[in-house]
Amino acid sequence: MAALAAVLTASCSPAGRELVQVDFQEFFNSDTVSLSIEGQTVMPAQVLTSDATGKACRTVRLCAPDDCVDVCADECRIEFPCRPRRLYETSVTLNGTVRTYLIDPEKGRYIGFGKSRGALCMVQSRSPFDYD
Repeated sequence: MAALAAVLTASCSPAGRELVQVDFQEFFNSDTVSLSIEGQTVMPAQVLTSDATGKACRTVRLCAPDDCVDVCADECRIEFPCRPRRLYETSVTLNGTVRTYLIDPEKGRYIGFGKSRGALCMVQSRSPFDYD
């Protein structure tokens, strides 16, 4: 995957403790995508298209429930209060096909979903993604 850009900005930084950040990244082209975490729909089906920087303008931030701030004015960001866990069961539906992943925040709290040859792929990083 190409280099990706830091999503959080000074005007939109969280007041509380962010547990995991999920970005939708490269090669989405009018694809219908939804996201569920721990069995709860976090992002209902939306049509995503990646821009020239390699981002599809959707970021989901999971934060501790007592520390979470309201949804940021940036329409591309969704905040979801979540209890700290060792693993988060995450399901992504891409054009009707569901794939399930286990996310371990200890391996990196920055998660990127993109497409490769039409299939969904996941990357996990300890550092925020950079978008050119």
